[in-house]
Amino acid sequence: MNEQQENKPLISLQNVTKTYGEKTVVDDLSLDISEGEFVTILGESGCGKSTLLKIINGLITPESGSVSVNGQKIATPAPAESKLVKLRRDIGYAVQGSVLFPHLDVAQNIGFVLTLDKKSKPEIAEAVERARKIAGVEKELLTRLPGQLSGGQAQRVGIARSIAARPKLLLMDEPFGAVDEITRRSLQDELSRIVKQEALTCLFVTHDTAEALKLGSKVLILKTGKIEQYDTPEKITQQPATPYVNTLVNR
Repeated sequence: MNEQQENKPLISLQNVTKTYGEKTVVDDLSLDISEGEFVTILGESGCGKSTLLKIINGLITPESGSVSVNGQKIATPAPAESKLVKLRRDIGYAVQGSVLFPHLDVAQNIGFVLTLDKKSKPEIAEAVERARKIAGVEKELLTRLPGQLSGGQAQRVGIARSIAARPKLLLMDEPFGAVDEITRRSLQDELSRIVKQEALTCLFVTHDTAEALKLGSKVLILKTGKIEQYDTPEKITQQPATPYVNTLVNR
């Protein structure tokens, strides 16, 4: 592999703009994210954090600009059997509250993406067991329904589901916002371990500054759809690029 290939970003956004009515949520945003980065995305409500994740996942279409993941350009809508659908299945996605399917038990939730790929029952069972162990889901929970889980248990199941198909990219939208502080700290530590162990690239949306600085190898700070600063936690705290960043990280 030559140096040019090694430096090729896993995710590339060029001049991306997304509006809702008269409001611009993502504003001419350009960003490259390298493979293996843990990028925390920080900013106030309405700054474009969640919209950015959905654009990368191909769930919504920007009005302008280009988006590519692993060298493949993203565009929506797309046919059911398109390359985009396959690409989405290769992206782990977890959101606040985990959003598990209430009528499926824990094992079925964890293995759901693999059923879409029509994997065999032994393959699914093996993947579920592996993901369960990695995410710290207790074996006795596999036959329970989501309504029988605590908040922390449900979130671990959500993480297990997001990594069961062994994705290269993990997108997380405020996944720990609905759990208590002690559980949250434990989940943060577990997620850091999982991302390193599985060699994942992770984009993690949060409104919590301490969480962003703790987890991220890079921190992306957004304000009204624009990038205020994208750098390491150390640079963000020691050399804030704008007064807004300084206020956000040092208040």
